[in-house]
Amino acid sequence: MPDPQPPSFGLDDFGLDDRLRLFGYVTADNRLAYLWVLRAFDAARSSYHVVLHTTEVASALAGLATTHSECPEPATLELPRLLDALVEWGVLDRGQDGTRAATLAEYRNRHSIYQFTEAGYRAHRAVESVLAANVQDSTLSRLVFADLLADLKALAVANESGDAEEVYRKLNRLDRELADVAERAARFYHMLGDLSRTPDIRPE
Repeated sequence: MPDPQPPSFGLDDFGLDDRLRLFGYVTADNRLAYLWVLRAFDAARSSYHVVLHTTEVASALAGLATTHSECPEPATLELPRLLDALVEWGVLDRGQDGTRAATLAEYRNRHSIYQFTEAGYRAHRAVESVLAANVQDSTLSRLVFADLLADLKALAVANESGDAEEVYRKLNRLDRELADVAERAARFYHMLGDLSRTPDIRPE
């Protein structure tokens, strides 16, 4: 009997067009506002606060604005419109929270609450990784190879002593390190390609 497939957390529901639309906010007119709204969700998520009401999004933005001068003040944004657009792109999911209602009328109207979709969170992290990338990420440090050599020597010792668990740990670590080296090498060659197409070439 085949093993059951692991849950996809809704990712399988996103086709190619849906996945590309996740990045719609990147080219929108208010792309910086959208970016900071998503950063507010990300900051709340890191504190295990996943589902946010509009007022809570505003509070999270206000907190970011105290430490990041480029973060817009919540009062200057049309948060409901921004949140609805992010829902439309599939980055956020919208639900209703009747527990916030203090009156019958409020209960009937209900309150919208928002959270990342799994695909939306991955799209946001992908955008953040591009924004955070720099030339240093593309360099091939000698220290990396020194660490690889040290791990290879440790692997040899563990293998000779018959320590199966340590051999497994070292092989896993080496696999991750070699994958990182391959990724850095690819970035390094991409950087060289970009430099070769730049009219202003300097020895540095």
